[in-house]
Parts: sequence; C-alpha cells; structure tokens
Amino acid sequence: MPEHNSPGPLTTISRHAHRGVYDPETIYAILDEAIEVTIAYAAYGTAMAIPTGFVRMDDKVYIHASVKSHFIQQLLRQEKVCLTVSLLDGMVLANTAFNHSFNYRSVVAFSKPFEVEDPDQKMEILKAFTDKLLPGRWEDDIKKPTPEELKITAVLGFSLEEASAKIRQGAAGNNQQEAYRKVWTGYIPLKRNWGAPVKNADTDPLVEEPAYLAGLYAEQTQS
Repeated sequence: MPEHNSPGPLTTISRHAHRGVYDPETIYAILDEAIEVTIAYAAYGTAMAIPTGFVRMDDKVYIHASVKSHFIQQLLRQEKVCLTVSLLDGMVLANTAFNHSFNYRSVVAFSKPFEVEDPDQKMEILKAFTDKLLPGRWEDDIKKPTPEELKITAVLGFSLEEASAKIRQGAAGNNQQEAYRKVWTGYIPLKRNWGAPVKNADTDPLVEEPAYLAGLYAEQTQS
C-alpha cells in the first residue's frame, strides 16, 4: 500500500490546501468511522446524489442493493462517480460571524464502479458490512444469505486510488482586529451515540439482548 495517494486534478485540495490529507491510513480511518456514503453521478442530463451504507475493505469501498435497483443500474453505466463522506465533529465559534466554522473530517473519491459477481466474495463483503457495526451478529445470530438471495443482491465496488481527505480541527480563527469584543469564542464538540435498543414486538420474549448490542450503546454513551 502506498504511503500517499497521488493528488490529481479532481482530488487536490484548493481552498485551505493545508487541510488536505492524502495518506491512505487517514482516509481509511475516516471511512471506517462513517456509516454512509453519498454517491454522485449524472443521469438524464442532471446531477444525482444518493446516500447509502457502505463498507471499506483494503483499498476499496463496497455498497449493495437489489439487482433491480435503478440506482445500481445507473452506476454501472457511469465512467466515473464521486463518493463523499463527512464526519461533523463540532461547531467553531469565532469573534466574527465571517470566521465561524465547523470541525470536520471528510473524504472525496472518484472511481469507476465495478460489479462483484463471485458468490464467495459477495458473501465476504456482506459479512464485513455487518461486522463493521455489529461484530458477532453475522456469525452468532442471523441466517446467512441463500444462493437465491445472493443472486438478487448486487454488490458494487469502488477503488480508492483517486481519493483525498480534508480535515479541520481545533480552535476558532479569531479576527485580531476585533479582539476588543468581549465575546465567547472556542468550539463545541459534537458526539453521535447509539441509544438503547428497542426490541421488536414479534421478537421471542425469551431471547435476551445480545452482548454485542449492550456493548455498542454502553460504550458510546460512556465516551
């Protein structure tokens, strides 16, 4: 794996270039924390953008949907699409309205979609998709997809070869000419937490909450 992606005309950060990050490890960490990706493409003479769940495996991102999905069918016709992920980390309050901002971590990637057709690879990707958020559920609890279910499930992949991250963290950039204003400045961290699970009404009452669920929300509410 290369230490840095090679920034191209589509991925080179222009505004606030110092916030641009191109090393794969940083890009991968942001993608692994994010839950959804928005995929933008052109169809019918207009811009389209669809959010969906995803998983990263090595240097590729994968999504899945029905083989009959209009979204999937359109993506397979594209020469290149744009994938974006954004994590909002907090509000930044400066001493002027102009200098207010957000702390964030984001990734933008450009890639030609490709379809995964091998059933074993599809199963591996779907397992990774589940394990990303709920490690243990795939192996311990749920019925695996049948061959028939795999046939009607499309799995698409996207290379991360053409990708970059942009990050802003830390304090406000105050306007020093306005330093006389006695106003609070700084930043307010934002945290997203899972709440306690709500059991489905038709769940067998003898089935206890699995440990991986209890750990998920307990860990996040304590952080």
